[in-house]
Amino acid sequence: MKKNKKMILAFSLIVMTMLACTRAQAQRANPDSDFQIEEHGTYITITGYRGSSETVVIPNRINGKPVTDIGDWAFHGNQLTSVTFGNSVTSIGGGAFAQNQLTSVTFGNSVTFIGYCAFAENQLTSITIGPNVQYHLEASEVSGDDEFPNRSFVTTYNGSAGTYTRPSTSSNTWTRQ
Repeated sequence: MKKNKKMILAFSLIVMTMLACTRAQAQRANPDSDFQIEEHGTYITITGYRGSSETVVIPNRINGKPVTDIGDWAFHGNQLTSVTFGNSVTSIGGGAFAQNQLTSVTFGNSVTFIGYCAFAENQLTSITIGPNVQYHLEASEVSGDDEFPNRSFVTTYNGSAGTYTRPSTSSNTWTRQ
């Protein structure tokens, strides 16, 4: 009986370790080789994506330099389902993630600019915004309800950090969790 308890305990520890490793890998940044980049003096702009993963985690650094910008149209049309930004990203260019299959986006804490239609033509149902994001929308930047940022999201967001969800892509009702 004592031997069985030890085996069960050992098996449980192995399973918990495997689950922890899987979760850690899920948030690990994609390899540098997945990205087309422009190197500037002190920072990196990602200008394209050549990876095959539908889930993308933008790294904080490439070649030892912070990734601060996502260029216009850099990830459009790649069938991505999820994107998480490193905390070094400050700017997301126009159309950067348009025409994907995104259902969730997690912004790092440094985003201060999101370009026009950056997330247009996706199926977003979950958006997480960090506490330090200082992005303010002007009425002229708010797009139709089929694009992000859209009127219904902006009304709910109102500058507060958190996770925002909606029940489906046909819903215009976003709720802060």
